[in-house]
Amino acid sequence: MKNFPLLCIVLLGLASLSRAQQAPGPQATPGPPPSGPLLVFAPDSAQWLISYKNNTDPVIEVPSAQTKYDQRSLVQKNGKIHHIISAFADNSRTDMWFTDAIDATVVPGQRAAVEMAGSNLHGAFIDFSRTDFPGFDWISKENYTGQQTMEGILCDVFHDGGNATLPAANARQAAGPPPIPPSGSTAYIDDKTRLPVLLQVDSKTSFYQMLAAPTTLIQLPPDIQAVSDGIVARARQATAPQAPP
Repeated sequence: MKNFPLLCIVLLGLASLSRAQQAPGPQATPGPPPSGPLLVFAPDSAQWLISYKNNTDPVIEVPSAQTKYDQRSLVQKNGKIHHIISAFADNSRTDMWFTDAIDATVVPGQRAAVEMAGSNLHGAFIDFSRTDFPGFDWISKENYTGQQTMEGILCDVFHDGGNATLPAANARQAAGPPPIPPSGSTAYIDDKTRLPVLLQVDSKTSFYQMLAAPTTLIQLPPDIQAVSDGIVARARQATAPQAPP
């Protein structure tokens, strides 16, 4: 299992590159906002790949076979357990674990940093009780701009400035990627599944690829589980009613 996560990122990266070279879609088609939830939770057993790229120009640069990513993260979910395996451009990697009780960060060669969920002592807290996809909390029917095909997927498109600040040619044209404002956020959500496809924040682009569910359910490593059990036990003891003197 120690070597599997990085190998998984490499292999899954090849799959996403193949998909990313598809022909660009048409310009966004305006219309009424979608009904129902704009973004949903992933299934209880799921995994997805996120590829991060910082662009020097304020455009959505869809990756190609030559793309060098700044970070790629494989996210695995089993109910209330989330496991994030990240590989960076400098060849470093981290493993992060999240439950409703603890957050843990594992760096190769170092002892796992485990803390009570929400304490954010190491600046790595993610509140998965609110969403499986942090960074999309700003989308609303008020900043919906229309639909566009992105990477072969019909998407609902949102921009944090609304229609008034989004250029008319916001969607990717056949001639190349679309111009977007030099600041702000643009989100592409799969209209059918209501899961994310792409997020652009200023010059940083995040591509999302939903993958087949894991064949085995992820569980906390024994050492992290032991620390988690201790944190839960202490929390219960602290909130238990005191016996009368």
